[in-house]
Amino acid sequence: MLKSNQTKKQNDEALEKMPILTDSSLVLSFSAKNNFNDLSQLVEDYKREPFPITTLKTVYLLLGSNLGNRKEIFDKALELLNQKVGKIILQSKDYETKPWGVTDQPDFLNLAIALHTNLSPLEILAQTQSIENQLGRIRKEKWGARLIDIDLMFYENEIIDKPNLKIPHPLMQDRDFALTPLTEIAPDLVHPVLGKTVLELRDLLLERTNRPD
Repeated sequence: MLKSNQTKKQNDEALEKMPILTDSSLVLSFSAKNNFNDLSQLVEDYKREPFPITTLKTVYLLLGSNLGNRKEIFDKALELLNQKVGKIILQSKDYETKPWGVTDQPDFLNLAIALHTNLSPLEILAQTQSIENQLGRIRKEKWGARLIDIDLMFYENEIIDKPNLKIPHPLMQDRDFALTPLTEIAPDLVHPVLGKTVLELRDLLLERTNRPD
């Protein structure tokens, strides 16, 4: 039963917010098993029989596209990232950029996002590659033209060095098309290896590339 000072609407609204801090499937199964709808009762039962608390991580991704309808592809990619990886909390504007590495190809559209997720870095990699495949990406040439590219730039302040995944992204400090969108949404984010903020890295890159020979 609901407490006299707690309406069902208030209780339902509170429960809807709980997945932000917890695994919602565990909350629902725990609630169903114990047959309650009173949030205060949930707290009391949690004290006796706790369920795991999931701490959400903040991660930063960079999207790029230079084939097809780039804005439409971005819209689809962002929708799938919200569904499969986590809730997008920050998003830069679109940036028109020159190709890097292989220059004989169309200009790119890039944007950066931050999202909250309970996935591990390898799980994020698997999901982003799945989204790329779903949107029609075909991998033919390194740094070549592509319908969609989704790169994991930062995972909190963690340093990861695996054969198929390196975080922070090992080339971001040399890529204005990555640093400029990231500077828009996270200028003070510190690179855990280089010890400089994203803004500082962007300014250093611009200084190097604009310096007279």
